[in-house]
Amino acid sequence: MKQLRLLWREDVVHHEDDEHFDCGMWVPATPCARRKAKIICEVQNAVYGPGSHWIEEREHADQFFDGVVLRGHCDL
Repeated sequence: MKQLRLLWREDVVHHEDDEHFDCGMWVPATPCARRKAKIICEVQNAVYGPGSHWIEEREHADQFFDGVVLRGHCDL
């Protein structure tokens, strides 16, 4: 199972209203999660500068899944 997360440079200080995509935690790489992460990444790079945010992806075995899931539903 693939997982993804959105990360940012250490010097980035987010405004409290900014969307952080689960605070950099690994989430299942569903189509909805990919769309959401991509949109948030693009917006945050526009606000905080090119390369300030990026998406990481990894393979993660089911037996090690830590139960992190996206809240709510995808409305994008």
